[in-house]
Amino acid sequence: MQGLTPATRYIVAAAAVNPAGQSSFGLASAVFTTQVEDLLGACVLYPVPKSSGSVASASPAWGSGAGGELVLARAGDNVTIDGQFLRMRPGIYSLHIFAYGLSRTGESTLAALSLPPAQLDLSYAETAAGRASDTSYVISRTYSASVAATALPLVGSSSIISAALVLFGPGSNGAAAAQCEVGVARPSSLTQINAAAPPAPPTSGQAGGYCRLLPLATASASFPSFSGTLLFAGEAGSVHVRARLCGLSGGGLFPLRMMGYGDLRGGPDTEGWGGVAANLGWVEADDNQAGLFDVPAATGLTLQTGETGSLLGRVFVLFQATTNPSLDLPTSAALAACVAGAADPSLTAVEPAPCRACTHTTGQSETLSVVGMTYGLDWLSVWSLNPGLIRPDLALSPGQSVYYAHPFEVRSGETLASVRSRFGMSVAQFWTLNPFLYASGVTELSVGDVVCISVDWQVQVGPDGRRICPLSTTSSIVV
Repeated sequence: MQGLTPATRYIVAAAAVNPAGQSSFGLASAVFTTQVEDLLGACVLYPVPKSSGSVASASPAWGSGAGGELVLARAGDNVTIDGQFLRMRPGIYSLHIFAYGLSRTGESTLAALSLPPAQLDLSYAETAAGRASDTSYVISRTYSASVAATALPLVGSSSIISAALVLFGPGSNGAAAAQCEVGVARPSSLTQINAAAPPAPPTSGQAGGYCRLLPLATASASFPSFSGTLLFAGEAGSVHVRARLCGLSGGGLFPLRMMGYGDLRGGPDTEGWGGVAANLGWVEADDNQAGLFDVPAATGLTLQTGETGSLLGRVFVLFQATTNPSLDLPTSAALAACVAGAADPSLTAVEPAPCRACTHTTGQSETLSVVGMTYGLDWLSVWSLNPGLIRPDLALSPGQSVYYAHPFEVRSGETLASVRSRFGMSVAQFWTLNPFLYASGVTELSVGDVVCISVDWQVQVGPDGRRICPLSTTSSIVV
């Protein structure tokens, strides 16, 4: 039935008839009340990488993965924004909305949308009672704003569902401290349905999405170094899902599911997440605690708005390892979750960064020889870096990560030229072993950078500039 008025009682009647057109039994009827449309968006803030100094901690459900919550709702001709900020460093922050929360360079792309008032005063008079410890701020501040619905629509082709809200500060020149992706919130009550929807993708070209997984506090002890981001790319009818997940300690099969809503408030909650909408499969951890998820054409997913399986603005959940990933799993088994946001379409060509420096993720039927040739090395050099591989002649498992070079951390006083000279590497060889650095346009190294090196023992030099293994004119070599 279409065209019904929300919150209105209707009588539905039905009768069965025989071939002669006569009722075979009496009229049956029932009274029901239509549900109220609820236009809601939810946004759970988490620290932007390298900004943990501004967002010290978070709600108990998400550990260090959040710095507050925002709820967006339509009220007549306006959209109201209500926020609760927890454990933030005191100061003045500004809130901005971005069309894409992830781009090729890792920076957000500012949309032509404003979010007045822009400033949030999270400052307070610091006292002994105002701080739980030296690193955990316990202040709590609320934020409310009202914006014209035409500026921040929750439905339609310019909907802000899947957009990114980014918190900058503290201070007028503060960097991005935290961000969140606007998801489809769970309804306010059982008598409501959430009619908010993500925007339509571009009419031509590729649409993109991403989902930065936030580890649950309940799983942080077992997976202390977990991280991972899902990347979505494709057009109508086909979505390519790719991710490299890191810190999957213990090994096993980790199921990945899409939920009905995009609401992370309150932590893991199957009902709040809207139940399982799609089972994407599972990720298998390798010897380096890494896992590759790569589905070129995910079944049941789409980037089109209004269609069943639309992924933007929905929650994706990675569950802890199980021996049977097809079984229904309780939310207590959730390892991490995220809301799918809109990404720069150019991300379709971006390869997820490796979990560990100088590792290669294998494709179909790759061997150590193939890996070595990719980086201008021989198979024996690659084998020596991976002691867990006891049969170098066998094909590697697809998605397996193997070391192809030695990681080296740059120290004070070292330059790109000095590092190359020290290990006997040519310019071409250095960039071949460091493709991510080359793609980023780096021209010089900084202290703390980790680069990939392969040693040429005959020309390697020590700190004094002398060759460690000089060429010998004799036929015998002493080891």
